[in-house]
Amino acid sequence: MGRLPVLHSFYPMNESIGAILTRWYKRLEMAYYFLLIGFLFL
Repeated sequence: MGRLPVLHSFYPMNESIGAILTRWYKRLEMAYYFLLIGFLFL
């Protein structure tokens, strides 16, 4: 298990990237639902 300290050293950067990705994923999910509702009402 020699990779464990490397993972721990890169963990804060991965955490911030994960937060940004989840934020963008929520925006894309909202946009997808808005498009779906728009197509249903067309």
